[in-house]
Formats: sequence, structure tokens, C-alpha cells
Amino acid sequence: MCRNNCNIVEAENKEKRERNSRLSYEERVEIESMLRRRKKMKVTEIAKELGRDKSVISREINRNSYLKWNERTATYKKVYSAGRAQGDYENKRKNAGRKSAVSKDKKLKQYRR
Repeated sequence: MCRNNCNIVEAENKEKRERNSRLSYEERVEIESMLRRRKKMKVTEIAKELGRDKSVISREINRNSYLKWNERTATYKKVYSAGRAQGDYENKRKNAGRKSAVSKDKKLKQYRR
């Protein structure tokens, strides 16, 4: 949509980002691509590029990385997946919050039916 000065607008948006705002799917994809490059970027470089604190990026990578078996080297490799991270995030958000008393108590469930 943006034809002129797109980079300037993006930089301003990164600076205006709220302190506790959640990572978006696009940011997760950028993290994944930066980690998968031939010359891996450091967490501080990724954080600077996205306009986030390095602790946010570090936690995101540690929380959403998994071990993948590499048959060629016969070792496990730590891999970050943006799709898997976004799925976990959405699932946790969906299941978050207080559960109703009816759903906890078996007798109330039976009485309700």
C-alpha cells in the first residue's frame, strides 16, 4: 500500500510500539528468517532490527524452539518455527482465563443437562 517512504513509516511504528505489546506473526516470521540465514544474527541484532528489547526476543526464541533430529549429523538441532510459535500463542490465549464453576464440578454438569 505504501509507495513512498515505507521504511520511514516502519521505523516510526517500531519506535511507537507499546512496551508490553505482543509479538505479531510478521515479527515471528522475521525472527525465524534472521535465525535461518547462513550467517545467523545475534539476539541483540534481531532485537535492534525489530525495535524490541533483547530479552523479549531471547524469551521468544527459548520458549518456542524445539529439538529437531538431523539424520546427516546424527544430532539434535534447536530450531525456531514462527508458525508453531503463533499456534502455541493462539492456543494459550484461547484457553486463558478463569474457568466456570459449572465446567469444574461434575455434579453441576449433570444437573445442567
